[in-house]
Amino acid sequence: MKTTPLIDIIIPVYNRASIVDRTLRSIERQSVWPARVILVDNNSTDGTMAVLERWAEEMTGRGMQVKVLTETVAGAAAARNRGLDESEAEYVMFFDSDDTMLPAHVESFARWIEAHPATDVAGKSFMITLLDGRRKTGYFHKHMPEFFNIFTGQFATLRFVVRRSLLEKAGRWNPSVRGWDDIELGQRLLLQNPVITVVPGSPTVDVEVTPDSITGSRFSDCPSKWEKALAEMRRTASEAGRGRLVNWIDCRRIMLAATYSVEGAEAEAERLRTKVLEDNPNHMRLNLIYRYHRRFRRFTWMLCLAIF
Repeated sequence: MKTTPLIDIIIPVYNRASIVDRTLRSIERQSVWPARVILVDNNSTDGTMAVLERWAEEMTGRGMQVKVLTETVAGAAAARNRGLDESEAEYVMFFDSDDTMLPAHVESFARWIEAHPATDVAGKSFMITLLDGRRKTGYFHKHMPEFFNIFTGQFATLRFVVRRSLLEKAGRWNPSVRGWDDIELGQRLLLQNPVITVVPGSPTVDVEVTPDSITGSRFSDCPSKWEKALAEMRRTASEAGRGRLVNWIDCRRIMLAATYSVEGAEAEAERLRTKVLEDNPNHMRLNLIYRYHRRFRRFTWMLCLAIF
C-alpha cells in the first residue's frame, strides 16, 4: 500500500468501543495511507482501548504505522496535544472517532499539498447528516475564513489539514476549552496569517450527528462549554487589535443567548445577553440580531455580516 510521508492522522477517543471500529476501517480503506495514525485514548471505561490495540496490531502487521497512546487529562484538546507529541509528519490531520472518511480522503490532501507546497492550511468540504435525516454540505471557504470559522465552524477538525509548525506557533490546542475547541484553535491559526488553500472535488468525509455527539441536543445544558470558547476567541481577537472580529464574536455570543431562549432556558439567555451588551456598545444592532435569531434561526450570519 502506498503511504504519504506528509500527513499524520491524530484521533482522540473516549468511550467509543461500539463505533470507533467504523472510523478505523475507513482509514484502513484509504487509497493512500498516512505516514502514521496516532490514537489517543482519553480515560475510556468501555473497552475502547482493547478495540484500538487490536486494530493497531492488525494494521502494523500490514505495514501501517499506528501508535496507541493514553492521556489522563480529560478532554479532546488534551488528547490531541498528546498525539502531537508523537507526530513527525509535516502536516497533521485531526479526525473524530465517530466520523468516516471516503477512500480518497488522505490521497486528495496529499496530492494537493504536493502540488501546492506553500500551503499552511488545506481545507475541504464535507457531508453531514443531521438528526432529522437531512443531508447538507459544509463548505470550506478561502474567502473571509475568520468570519466563516465563527459562524459555520470552518475549522472543525474534519475539514482541514495543518502544517505542524504553524500549529505549534499558534499555541497548540487549549485544554481549558472543552467545547468548540476546534473553532477557538482555528482563530489562533488564522491570526498567524497562514497560506490557505482549498482542495477541490467532492466531499470525502461523512459526518452523522447523533444524540451523544459532543454538542448534544441542547446548548443550554452546558453553557460554559461554548461561552468559554467564545470568551477565549474574543480575548485573542482584542489583543490582536481586530475590532471587527470582536464584533463578529459578540454576534455569535448573542446568537447563542437567543438559542438558549429558544430552548426554554430564559435565565441563561438573559444572563448571556446582558453580558454581551455590557461588553459591546452596539446595543441596537446586537439586540436586533438577538430578536431575529430567536425567531428565525436561519441566515443570521448574513445579518451579522451586513450590519458589522
